[in-house]
Amino acid sequence: IFLFFCSLVSFACSKKILGGSSLSVADGPKVVSTLGANSARVYGSWRYLCHHVQWAAIDPAWNASFVLEHLGELAGPFTVDWKWTLVDAEVAGAAKAGVQVLLQTGEGTSESLPLIAGGPFDGQRFDPVVVGPDLYTAVLTLVTYSVSRRYADQVAMV
Repeated sequence: IFLFFCSLVSFACSKKILGGSSLSVADGPKVVSTLGANSARVYGSWRYLCHHVQWAAIDPAWNASFVLEHLGELAGPFTVDWKWTLVDAEVAGAAKAGVQVLLQTGEGTSESLPLIAGGPFDGQRFDPVVVGPDLYTAVLTLVTYSVSRRYADQVAMV
């Protein structure tokens, strides 16, 4: 985790990020820009996009390697019912204000995770403690890929 954090900081420094803040209100991008920052974090949390994961839409045997090999074919069906409106508005608002977006898809809190609909974990959060770390990592990889594809031309980093 420490090495990942160091590489993230190195990447951020190479992009000359001058500071910023999280965006969560309509005037957020304007405020960040007015303060002289050139970037802001936008929450693209999984739960914002999908309140319930249909257990039938995933295979409990998935792991990160499998998902990475099959991203293209898995992403479409997996995200078909997602609600992109909130994150679309935040990303568009930042772009309009000239603020580069650092889009956050996962944050490690249970409140950022959707609920599971159906299957053995019905009604529980899609949490690594519940579904296991391999399946959680595999599906979060799919989530991050899907978000990255949607906003590839609009964000500085996912």
